Amino acid sequence: MTIQGLQSRRIQSKSAKLASYHSHIRSEYQFSSTTKLSARNKGQEFEKASTKRAASQRQGRTARPKIRGEEDFMTEKPISRRRNTISRLVYLAAVSVAVIATLGQLSIPTAEAGQVNLSWSAPTNSNGSQVSDLAGYRLHTGNVPGSYQQSVDVGKQTSYTLGSLSDGASYYFAVTAYNTAGLESQYSNEIKKTALASTATYSITASSGTGGTITAVNNAYTSQSTNGTLTISSATVTAGSSQTFSIAAGAGYRISDVSVDGVSVGPVTSYSFGSVTANHTIAASFALTTATSFTITASAGAGGSITPSGTATINSGASKTYTITAATGYRISGVTVDGVSVGTAASYTFSNIAANHTIVASFALTTATSFTITASAGTGGSITPSGTATVDYGASKTYTITAATGYLISNVKVDGISMGSIASYSFSSIRASHTIQASFLVSGTVAFATNCGGGQYTDSKGVVYRADARYSGGSTSSTTPAITGTSDDPLYQKDRYGNFYYAIPVANGNYSVTLKFAETYWWIPGKRVFSTLINGQTVISNLDIFSKVGQNAAYDVVVPVRVINGVIKISFTSTIDWPKISAIMVRRM
Repeated sequence: MTIQGLQSRRIQSKSAKLASYHSHIRSEYQFSSTTKLSARNKGQEFEKASTKRAASQRQGRTARPKIRGEEDFMTEKPISRRRNTISRLVYLAAVSVAVIATLGQLSIPTAEAGQVNLSWSAPTNSNGSQVSDLAGYRLHTGNVPGSYQQSVDVGKQTSYTLGSLSDGASYYFAVTAYNTAGLESQYSNEIKKTALASTATYSITASSGTGGTITAVNNAYTSQSTNGTLTISSATVTAGSSQTFSIAAGAGYRISDVSVDGVSVGPVTSYSFGSVTANHTIAASFALTTATSFTITASAGAGGSITPSGTATINSGASKTYTITAATGYRISGVTVDGVSVGTAASYTFSNIAANHTIVASFALTTATSFTITASAGTGGSITPSGTATVDYGASKTYTITAATGYLISNVKVDGISMGSIASYSFSSIRASHTIQASFLVSGTVAFATNCGGGQYTDSKGVVYRADARYSGGSTSSTTPAITGTSDDPLYQKDRYGNFYYAIPVANGNYSVTLKFAETYWWIPGKRVFSTLINGQTVISNLDIFSKVGQNAAYDVVVPVRVINGVIKISFTSTIDWPKISAIMVRRM
């Protein structure tokens, strides 16, 4: 067998002589691979050989065993009657082993032990067929040629990775094969490999004070921290390599000094460590430029102003904010700082000033000088003024919403967005057209009703319960038995249970919330106990529906609620088993 171009040993047909073992006695055997014996003939030959060997031993002669050759793993053939027959078949396999990869390279920053990958080909018969009684291989390792101190049984695999090799040490490898009878082949060809030495690394610690930075160039193995006054970074460098650092001063600062391993190298902008063989430090310090003050010149075009305007003297390192305001009928069309546009911002701040600057604001007429506001009100109230009003650019306009007797303000929408049940609304600094709409409801009107876990249903009083809505989480269940205490059985025959809540959007104000329950599963008390919360406040504590009304019976609880955040959130906490609810109705009061 040959692998990776390495020469291997092969079993020679017709009189090949190989060394093997039998009953702990080493002898020379002659091989032939031309004749096969039947199982019966093999047995006869074995008995004859054994008898003759015993007779020879009694006569004081040393028996010279005779070996039969192998075809399909081992096919026996007599060679000569003058040689003894061995009691077991001999398994010989020629194995070639090859190093297929170099030792694992060390990774920065920690070192790992070396390893080597070995592979070999499986033994074959003289006709090229696979050996049928192969049991496995043993990998042998030593530090001198031909002498192996360690053996590893690798099973029937034909490759193996051997680790924990010492850096820089040389190793010798060979492989043997063995069969199910425990007989082992001679060693394969030997391979030598020297483990690579670990690559040493060193750290270069760089620190920079206020006013600038120091950076390791083209080094991905850096870490950075700060102690409040210094920025400290650490760069890992492979032994023998070089590392360059760049030093840069911030605006208004200059490089004061750079020191390497505590020794000044002057205010350089770059420094290189060559052929690194030890840890190092590099530190950069910075100082303010010689100028102690600078000027900022601010100006504005027609149609607006900038504050402050004109030329201002600013101390080095200070900050300055400017405000840009458009006049009525104008808009900010652009702001430039040092000749570069910064958009149409209404303010701009210069920070850590270290040079002179300019800021210029420009304005343009708006596309319209007047706009319209359209106001409308639904049944049950009014909005004043109503209809469409024309409003000048930049002006303001206030609207008053009033509910009629027996009605409440339900909602006010401005440009389609709900503002809640407010009684007035003001438009300020108008720069576009708007709409405002007011809606009303009869006092005591149902604001929301849902059939929890079920579809839409109209109860006996004409209240329409929408299909289950405004919930999050939980599961649904249903039952068919009649529900006592109500004429609206369908509202109680379905429910939502588990870990869930309802979030119902409403206008701010006062409401009554009706919670409808029925125990349709448990038939004894104490099996389901839970509490109900509305907007985070407990309104029903440790409710046991069965204890209140029994099984398949309606149980309603009405809770007054004041809404200030535009939503009614109904949630539950469990004491025993899952909470459940059959229906919810919300009335505006």
